Amino acid sequence: KVKTVNINTVMECLTTITDKLQPNFFSVCGFLLNILIIPRIGITVVAHTLLFNEGNFLCFLNITSGQKYSPISTSAPEPVADFFKCENYTKLEKKLGDQDLVVLTGPPGSGKTQITYYYAKKFQTENVGTMYFKLKSASPEDIIVDCKKVIKFLALDIDIPDSDIDGEDIAHNKITAKRFLRHICEKLGQKTLLIFDGGIFNTACLIKEVFEGSEFINIKVIIILTDQKNMRGFESSKIEVNGYTEQDILVLAKDSPYNEEFELEDLEKLARKLDYSPLGIHAACQYIIDSPGYEIKDFLNRMDEGKKPMTDKVKDIVIEKNYPIPLIDLFELRYKTVCEKYKNDDVLKILNIVAMLSSGPIDFDILDWIVRASCPEKNKPISDHDEKFIKNQLIEVIKEHYLGNVEEISTTGKDDKMHKILNMHNVPKFAITSSWTEDERIKYFLQVLLILDDQVDKDTRRNKDVTLILNQIPHVKHALETDLLSLSRDQHQQVGIQILQIGLQDRLHHMYTQTGLIQYFKQSKSKAKQQFYNLLSNNSYNIYSDEAEHNINEEVRKLLDPQLQNDIVSDAFIKKKAYVINSMVQKLEVPKEPVDFVNELICTRRLNRDDVKLFQRKVSLSNNYLTEAAYNTLVGKGAAIELETMRKVFSLELLVSILYTHGRMYFYQNNRDKDEADEVYEHDLRLAYEISDIIHKEHGIKITTLLLAERNGFLYIDVDSGNEERMNNARGRYTAMLADESEYYEKGLRKIVPKNDRYHQMICQKQLVNYYTLAVEQEQERGNDHEAKKLYEKGCEEATLLLEYIGKEDYHNKAEVFIKIGKLKMTQLNGKILCDGDEVDSKSFNGTKTNYLEEAIDTFKNALELEKDKSQDHQRFDLVVDAHAGLAWALYKRDNKKNNWKNARRHAREAIKICKGKNIRRNIEEKLQRELLS
Repeated sequence: KVKTVNINTVMECLTTITDKLQPNFFSVCGFLLNILIIPRIGITVVAHTLLFNEGNFLCFLNITSGQKYSPISTSAPEPVADFFKCENYTKLEKKLGDQDLVVLTGPPGSGKTQITYYYAKKFQTENVGTMYFKLKSASPEDIIVDCKKVIKFLALDIDIPDSDIDGEDIAHNKITAKRFLRHICEKLGQKTLLIFDGGIFNTACLIKEVFEGSEFINIKVIIILTDQKNMRGFESSKIEVNGYTEQDILVLAKDSPYNEEFELEDLEKLARKLDYSPLGIHAACQYIIDSPGYEIKDFLNRMDEGKKPMTDKVKDIVIEKNYPIPLIDLFELRYKTVCEKYKNDDVLKILNIVAMLSSGPIDFDILDWIVRASCPEKNKPISDHDEKFIKNQLIEVIKEHYLGNVEEISTTGKDDKMHKILNMHNVPKFAITSSWTEDERIKYFLQVLLILDDQVDKDTRRNKDVTLILNQIPHVKHALETDLLSLSRDQHQQVGIQILQIGLQDRLHHMYTQTGLIQYFKQSKSKAKQQFYNLLSNNSYNIYSDEAEHNINEEVRKLLDPQLQNDIVSDAFIKKKAYVINSMVQKLEVPKEPVDFVNELICTRRLNRDDVKLFQRKVSLSNNYLTEAAYNTLVGKGAAIELETMRKVFSLELLVSILYTHGRMYFYQNNRDKDEADEVYEHDLRLAYEISDIIHKEHGIKITTLLLAERNGFLYIDVDSGNEERMNNARGRYTAMLADESEYYEKGLRKIVPKNDRYHQMICQKQLVNYYTLAVEQEQERGNDHEAKKLYEKGCEEATLLLEYIGKEDYHNKAEVFIKIGKLKMTQLNGKILCDGDEVDSKSFNGTKTNYLEEAIDTFKNALELEKDKSQDHQRFDLVVDAHAGLAWALYKRDNKKNNWKNARRHAREAIKICKGKNIRRNIEEKLQRELLS
């Protein structure tokens, strides 16, 4: 698309660019040419970015739609300050000069990442307009998640159709990962360096299949392997990185500050002791330099004296991960130094929590929350000043002791808007966690679970930062590893940990739905439900077992008449199952030791923006943090439920939340023929409602799931069912909900009063318009034109009310309503046209139908324009498909003047193209293909 731009603006931009790049005329020309091949980047954006970034020519690629983006990134992180061109780097540079794919193997701490970063820096310096991305590659799932980051980062129009393999297995995800990589590379027009970190042999093979001998000649690939037992097939592309060489040590000894601090002979002894590990050598040297009067021989003696025997479990991990034992000894010593200096300090507490997270990057948004949630007293949140001070202190400790590094990327083109992530090195992480007692390990694990429970919420009405969610996924998955559960031998403690993990598993599934990953990680959808039923049944903690729910269903069948036993969505079955589950949950006691789990999860937690806005007039909430005192204040003002009451309903509310999230999978299915799966989803939605109703009847509390399971759940299904009784019941319930003045609570806090909630009103009105559209068609098919006319007029009234609820900038909902109105108008093209109850004459008949048709076409066009005016990463493609399909059928019903039928087929093909590319609306695709294009 060509846009007209004010000539003065262009000249100002060109002046800025040339000032930044002077005096090299060719670099200016080359740079401007590169702008032309990079999609969706304007010259004004480039100039603005250069103006604020001290000549960083590449940072403009980070600018997209004002959102925060993870530094996967286009700007390579700085290598550690004391890096030099060692022999391994020379090998890497030479091999990448001859071929496009290189695999680095070697033990942790041997310098693989270091030389890769240095090469990335050189790669970008020598090639103007290049990009760099680092992707985790421990599994195909990791590659898929990081590919989604790249797609979001570059605003690429990529959506991979699901493979034909069912289930969440290696073959399924391997195919998907390869498809993602190929599609991304096809979109990259400039030179790019892809670094796959933390890979294993299987993922290396996957990556090799994509890139070796491919047409992607502008792409260089470095794979950093942690698993090097089997390297068959990589003989020609492999570089073994085993640390510095003896020659490297000679070079290092001549550099500052080492030539001023150490004798060559001592430095060689230290290198031999640490297996020539660059990470170990630099960390040890810095430790000695920072300790006045301390020499290398003193350090070596202390390392020998400080050794403690390893447990069998630690030995097994050391062997499996190939961790060098001298490095573990070194970082245990460094950690001991930190403990001595920061004893009983918040910095040490947060360092320990960070060490319990996964090896993935830690977004600073997550780090901020760790500081905020870990440091305050129960009734006094930490101040902004103290939070910043503690976080900066933590970063300094991590850098000073070589425990990790920080990457920093501009997200807006301004120096004061930098996005940061923290990377912890694996060996120091392991050295820290393996030095703890089992009680300490459990303590920090519980804190991680509580923090992640806060950080990952399920409020579906918030604007989601998709990249932040993608950054959270590795830490949530790590916290769900079941071997961590075996840490606790205390039964009550285990129950508490299981409850936290079940809640996180439910949130992980919700994160997959919010990021579009759910179509690839299908099997994850039911794990939380399985876990909870196993917990109720005192089964082994087996997340893959359906036995517990099967046994519960059998108990229900014993209480039912034979003719009712197999209909799992019938009222009789659902009510009995809710009764059985309620009885089982009453026996489940949520422990108060080692922490009061209900208190922690209800009274002391993060609140999202909508919550804060809701409660800000009732209580002061510093940094969006709810304290026990603030919670009690809300209880006193009628905006929260007393804690003792919440203890009675906590487990039931957790279960119904899980059932609702799982039941909503009904609406994420692309193949509507899976009747059995759909029946299970509908069952879970109705069961969530029924258990919520039990909570209301027995405890006098209406939880939000009582509203959501009906409003956003099975009533949707009833409206679309075609069953007149179910449809009429749904219409009655949506009408009643519009006037509902009840108060609904979520995790103890009052969240919704439906009558006063614009979002709630909008959903109910949308569903009423859907109902009337379908009901009109039904009455027309029966020949009841008078009744159809009444329903049509009622539908128009609801549509008018619906438009009143939609804000001016809410273009998605406005587009959706236009489509609904268009469909409603289209119903009037069938059957008789009535005026004041009488059938109109033939001339008026044709004129009136033409009016309805033109009105329908106009509304479909309005919807399409609303979506098309937005960039592709802000479009809702389901609405684009619906608008194209609506126009296709409407134009086809016009007479064939002015190429109406030709345009109808054009819109049909456009809709089908999106359906196939995005793997959505397959039923519309089939209908268009069959009725308009066959």
